[in-house]
Amino acid sequence: TGVEVTNTISKVQEAESKYLTAIGLLKALVAQLRTLHKLKPTMIALSATTKGQGVTQYTATGLYTCSSTVTPTAEADSNCSLESDQAGQITDANVNLQTAGHLNILVDSKIQLTKFKLIAAAKASDSVTDPATSHQGICTESGNKGNPSAASNVIAGVLEVTDHDAAPEKTQIFAANDVSKCNPANRDATWRADAAPNLAQTLCELKKVDSIVGRRYHKENAAQFVGDSELMTILSELNSPGTKAPKTEQEKKALIHKFFPQDPTAFKTEITDAVEKTEISIKIREKPIKGTPIALAGTADGAEVLAYYLGKDLA
Repeated sequence: TGVEVTNTISKVQEAESKYLTAIGLLKALVAQLRTLHKLKPTMIALSATTKGQGVTQYTATGLYTCSSTVTPTAEADSNCSLESDQAGQITDANVNLQTAGHLNILVDSKIQLTKFKLIAAAKASDSVTDPATSHQGICTESGNKGNPSAASNVIAGVLEVTDHDAAPEKTQIFAANDVSKCNPANRDATWRADAAPNLAQTLCELKKVDSIVGRRYHKENAAQFVGDSELMTILSELNSPGTKAPKTEQEKKALIHKFFPQDPTAFKTEITDAVEKTEISIKIREKPIKGTPIALAGTADGAEVLAYYLGKDLA
């Protein structure tokens, strides 16, 4: 009936809103982790070492110094997009959001700037005259600048990167592993849209949405549609507005075959390929809309296109 079709459309709209929210939060998390990665150097390179004297530091005067330029560098970017396995084993193929019960997320307490360790060492520094030629970050007497291990007069400075705990922790999607309940994120001073608890709650609510949008009908075949009562209701309304959905299997098959070809090869050509490859290009109320049916599905533009074509059929 019209009411049931309206309810189904409402479910689609509800799912669309939750999907867009979840996608936005996931993108924010990826951006945050990428930024963290670039701000988390794992290596320190020293260069341009120079010897100085007569320097004042911390109110102490007449100091001899050995200075180097410090360049922190991070490892190459890891794979955060799930689009390829170039940098790891995480791919779309081995991520099952339908059965997932938890997320492995870096907790907020671990998202912080890198800490460094500064080591300064000196030996008979008043006789230090030159930067070492064999190492950066150390100055010695002139005679041993190529062999600091033999030097009697040394100033050395070492900047080290401390270990960063980047091991993710499990954030449960459901409350007490109950798929019917979600853990609400605390709306207090600690709340952030991209924090793990809020992301988990959003995905939990998304997994609870009762809708038909998660099913890819265009990748199946007509024989698989017989047991889908919601689809039967929609097809009945499209075929003859106001009529009830068929009851017998024979009636259901007859209705399905009015809209979908029975032969699997024909189904792929007329339905699957049409949905994934056919380009829609139309202007509605001076607004150009372009895209394949699958790309427009679930979007506001897609809804406008659907309403336009339904209106033409009814005219």
